[in-house]
Amino acid sequence: MKRILTFILILLSGVSVNAAVYPSLTEIVTKFYSDYSVREMKRGEAIQYHKKREGWFVVRAEYNDTIRDYEIIDAELFWSSASGKYKQLKSFESGYTRSSQSRISSDIRSANQYDFERCSYYGYDGWDKDVIADFASYSGNNDTIYESLARAYSNYASGFTGRHYSYHSELPANLSEKQKQDEFLKNERLAIAVYDGMRKRNPNFEVLVGSIYTKYCNEIMATYDDLLYMGREMEIADYFKEDLYDPFMRSIALNMLESAERNGIIFTNGDNDSYPLWYLQWIKGIRTDVAVMNISLMSTAYYLKRHRGIFFDNPPVKFSIADSIYTRESYFLMDYEQDRIDMSPEEFLSGITTKVKWNEEQQLFRNSRIIVNCPPEMYKKYPLLSSEDSAMITIDRSYLIQGEMAMLDIILSNFKDRPVYISSSAEIPRYLKPYMFLEGLLCRFIPAREKTNDCTLSWNYPIASLNPLRTNLTKLFLSDSTTVDRFNGKLWTTNIKISAIYAAEMHCKQGEKAEAIKLLNSLYSFTASVALRPLDAYALEVYYESGDKKKGDEFGTALIDSYERELKLMDGKSRLSEEDKELKSRTKLALKMCKETFDKYQRPAQSARVQKLLDWY
Repeated sequence: MKRILTFILILLSGVSVNAAVYPSLTEIVTKFYSDYSVREMKRGEAIQYHKKREGWFVVRAEYNDTIRDYEIIDAELFWSSASGKYKQLKSFESGYTRSSQSRISSDIRSANQYDFERCSYYGYDGWDKDVIADFASYSGNNDTIYESLARAYSNYASGFTGRHYSYHSELPANLSEKQKQDEFLKNERLAIAVYDGMRKRNPNFEVLVGSIYTKYCNEIMATYDDLLYMGREMEIADYFKEDLYDPFMRSIALNMLESAERNGIIFTNGDNDSYPLWYLQWIKGIRTDVAVMNISLMSTAYYLKRHRGIFFDNPPVKFSIADSIYTRESYFLMDYEQDRIDMSPEEFLSGITTKVKWNEEQQLFRNSRIIVNCPPEMYKKYPLLSSEDSAMITIDRSYLIQGEMAMLDIILSNFKDRPVYISSSAEIPRYLKPYMFLEGLLCRFIPAREKTNDCTLSWNYPIASLNPLRTNLTKLFLSDSTTVDRFNGKLWTTNIKISAIYAAEMHCKQGEKAEAIKLLNSLYSFTASVALRPLDAYALEVYYESGDKKKGDEFGTALIDSYERELKLMDGKSRLSEEDKELKSRTKLALKMCKETFDKYQRPAQSARVQKLLDWY
């Protein structure tokens, strides 16, 4: 998915064709730092890159605290689409930038590389309007151009809601609220129509979130979400005449909702662990008692306000920090007068303040430790908790941004009355991870410690009890997953396999060997359409340790065959991507794990095959 794509840009109207192939963002950034000596940036300064009709521009920008955005100081055309050649820059001194590799990596990381790869133009206010102007009438067979157009319509539409996150066109002046809503809906319908055409024409086309069909469904749900605020959600009811989402994605979403206890709160992180759940809740009426809260959207005050009241059937979410404090793009700090190290959740939350501008001298969270006691009834429910019935949450950051602060606020304010979960696919902050206990595809906040165990996958998340984990996985394995979005199949099965193999290993260690084998067999029946990966090497020893040597031999042979195919495929490539190199390294470690297992359980034939592959490296 991370490969660099090229674009053949066709200027429509049948008059002229621009056949220039644009260099990738990586090529532009690498060439820039190779040819020019660029001093270290001061705080608030940045180098940016604009991909326009004319070509690639290198831009010097400076952050303006008043408008809370970067202002362009200087912009020069670096690569011309007309000539297909690089131009000499006047604003930078010729030469080679010191530590260029770190600068290159930093610039690429801070840019939205996917949008630069997939959008015909990107990186500046007005890119969406330019793409629409040049490609709205496109009728060729290049799906990357269609994706660029759909993303442009969607981005332009979001500008009319005021809830946008990307570079934007200047909107028409003096529009009424009704006119803004109409423009939003018109452009979103155009975006959905382009995605609809793509999914019918080329269903295997993959985008950032997976298959083009998943993106089509997500765009409908994103539009529905915005229309809910406007009270106009019924205006896209026609899109729900057919069931949305691949059965696999619906199974994942249903499992997450059903894994939550009554009135639970689930934090999600991205499109694919949010929109399918909302679809089942809002359109199908399933588990509407659960509050599904997207961490990214929690950076906006309007989204938090939605959950302060009753939303569908889920009760109001409790907050300890006032609504007036949650304003977008603020930094959350401890009160300057606070000098406490160990605090209760109440003391911590009452001392929070917010600043628009943060400076390096404000290291105000460095000594903040929140002591959270575990309610006795919760502690008794989970047999794998240690005798330490409290959590010590140490904030290892100088400040928190709004989404992070709101999540911590909600967890500390609600966990005693309502179960609080985080999707296992979400990135959980380090200070919370020891207290997020795995329960299938969810992790539940429990302010206590797990008993020490030596499971090979215990580095992932702790387990407080095998019962909810096994129950939730069993429900998932019994669900309909007959078709699998290839991208999301790989993404979600990683989480599923970690949970299931971890649970099987714990069953085995507790002497419940039949349960371990049953769980592994169910796992690999459910994920049969997804190729075996390095992660699966962890399951091999569990099969042998559980006493099923025949299944271990069969599974081991399948693993070796899979790894051999992977290595031969990579060996045939003239150049390996960073993703390929990482996979090759993981495969080598997996082979070593397999050999150790085969040697331990005296399987010489399999061990010899693995050794040949290791010798091949």
